[in-house]
Amino acid sequence: MARRIRTSVLATALVTVAALPAAAAPVAVDLSTWTAFNLPYSGAATAEPGDWIVGPAGVTVGQDVNGRPTFFASPEGADGYRITTTFTTPTGDDDFFGLALGFSTDPADPTSHYLLIDWKQDDQTVDWLEGSGTATASAGLAVSRVTGVPTLGETWSHTGKVVELHRGATLGATGWVDEESYEFVVEYTLNSLDVWVDDSHEISIVGDFPAGPIALYDFSQEEMNYSAITFEM
Repeated sequence: MARRIRTSVLATALVTVAALPAAAAPVAVDLSTWTAFNLPYSGAATAEPGDWIVGPAGVTVGQDVNGRPTFFASPEGADGYRITTTFTTPTGDDDFFGLALGFSTDPADPTSHYLLIDWKQDDQTVDWLEGSGTATASAGLAVSRVTGVPTLGETWSHTGKVVELHRGATLGATGWVDEESYEFVVEYTLNSLDVWVDDSHEISIVGDFPAGPIALYDFSQEEMNYSAITFEM
């Protein structure tokens, strides 16, 4: 059966706001050139790989599987760009979506290193049956540094190989809402990261950050839609 990608509520234009510094005109990306990757998993429970379905003209993509951490990565690097994307949430379930920056296109590489921006709707404790017991995820928006190949429990709870760096200024403990569209604007360099959500400046950190692609991210959240993705210098 063909999968349905909802487009009626997807934003299609970059919103210019005074809080954001000026930049060149945005360039829309062709998502048909992006590639899906999945975090390796060896637990006893089922954790299916993601299923990314690109819509007409390569301007939208949906992820329809409630499974393991999955990524949809650009062919170009993210550093030095302002990147805009719109996330549209479904009804049902309460898990993670977001972005990876400086993404390693081999998630099984033990030397991989990237930043992960993720947003959870509700607090939740689960056992991924990897032998390490339960793991608790907190509601809200956060950015973490990922090194190596984390387990599902580490990715879920921001522990071990997933080190949380910062939580959102107003959304750090606030979950996303069903059937809403959220515009993210990300400015990323090798020593700074700024993130706005619907014009609210949520994350501003400095550090030593990796070069590499940007990737859309989904963990255990089916029927997510991603659209209006642009790059600006």
